Amino acid sequence: MKNIVPFLLSACTGILLFIGVSYNNFWFLVPISLVLLFYLKKWYLWFVSGFLFFSFSLWWINISMIKYGGIPSFISYAMVTLLCFFLTILQFLTVYKIWKWSGYRHYIIPLVWVLFEILRSYFPYGGFPWLILGNISVNVSYLGLSIRYITVYGFSFFIVLFSIGLFYILRDNRKVRGILVSSSAFITVFLLSLLADTSIKKDMRDAEFIKVGIIQPFIEQRIKLDEYEFRKKASVYFPLMDEAIKEGAKILFLPEYAFPFLFSQGYDEMFLKLMEMSEKVPLVVGLVDIHYTEEGIEPRTSAYLIYKGREIDRYDKIRLLPFGEYLPFPFGFAKEIFGVISGPDYVPGRDFTPLEMDNLKIATFICFEVGYVDLVKRIAGKGNLIAVLTNDGWFDNSLGVYQHLNIARARAIENGKFLVWVNNTGPSAVINPRGKIVAVIDYGLRDVLVTDVALIK
Repeated sequence: MKNIVPFLLSACTGILLFIGVSYNNFWFLVPISLVLLFYLKKWYLWFVSGFLFFSFSLWWINISMIKYGGIPSFISYAMVTLLCFFLTILQFLTVYKIWKWSGYRHYIIPLVWVLFEILRSYFPYGGFPWLILGNISVNVSYLGLSIRYITVYGFSFFIVLFSIGLFYILRDNRKVRGILVSSSAFITVFLLSLLADTSIKKDMRDAEFIKVGIIQPFIEQRIKLDEYEFRKKASVYFPLMDEAIKEGAKILFLPEYAFPFLFSQGYDEMFLKLMEMSEKVPLVVGLVDIHYTEEGIEPRTSAYLIYKGREIDRYDKIRLLPFGEYLPFPFGFAKEIFGVISGPDYVPGRDFTPLEMDNLKIATFICFEVGYVDLVKRIAGKGNLIAVLTNDGWFDNSLGVYQHLNIARARAIENGKFLVWVNNTGPSAVINPRGKIVAVIDYGLRDVLVTDVALIK
């Protein structure tokens, strides 16, 4: 029985960490779970904690592969298990080994933890910038504003540092050191949040406001995978757009892959209807197109700014989703096995500029891209509004949808701008520079949202 206790503690640590990161109201469990983790001084116990954390947090990936991708269940679960295995080795096991190598000196953990969060956000195949501890900043009230200066990775650093202080406080001979460590982490984050709060208030006073409209069509993914059914259902956009215009929207945002036609198919009846709608207000819409260049055929997924029946500007998705939009080496053989990924690989964009028209400079991102701190900062720094067009219908109403939304909330704080979150099946929302959702269309609704946003330079 005594030998089981460490494994139970390890499992409890991983589950608490999962709950704290994935559920907004339980963020306080993150430092508690980290304190428990510091009591574990065997590599396999850290591995159990990490593997359970990632496995519970990422189970929703199977929905897209099994339900909509046609991949057999056992292959899907095996692939997700391998992903969790890899992430656990990188984020937990390697951190533990370096900690052990240092002689269990706790001060090394915050830096090493964050270094590996950054590493796995970009490596391999473009990385997986998901489940970063600092993402809980969006739920930590006032203190979360600090990520404007330190990003979510900096917040991860201070969460781990604060947790080390708590760990010291619980040990009889290190209470004073623990109080100093935890209080220094808290005070630093508080002062940065105070600066961010002051900056936001000034930005809001100086900002111009515009009324935007979000169109949430709620077209289920099973329908989007059938072109005939998708074409019939896509007509729901037009009455929704008319409704938003009647409510005073000066620009409309539609989700990723909103229509079943290629943008260059100007003869398409639905395309012509969309162009007709653009005579009334500017539209930002996610569409797919095929470009013909000297290098050959280049499929791209893009966000188009359309007005008065013509393309004003276009953003081509830069950070593509591996295994979703392209197959990295050496996995090209999978196209022969799974029909859902059998087409040509998408080509990444190269233009790091916002969509621009008159006084609007919209830093626009598509789906998974919002996870990249550097990409969003690079483009949002030139804009006065952020928009993210996505289709989370691949994941139904699962945890992944809300993890994605929280990532967007973090980007709004980091860049000090309003963020328009446009989701095919929902939720869709407007997020302010404090990371707060100020207006929302819940999951599963077919509706419009019209509200004012500030254009912050």
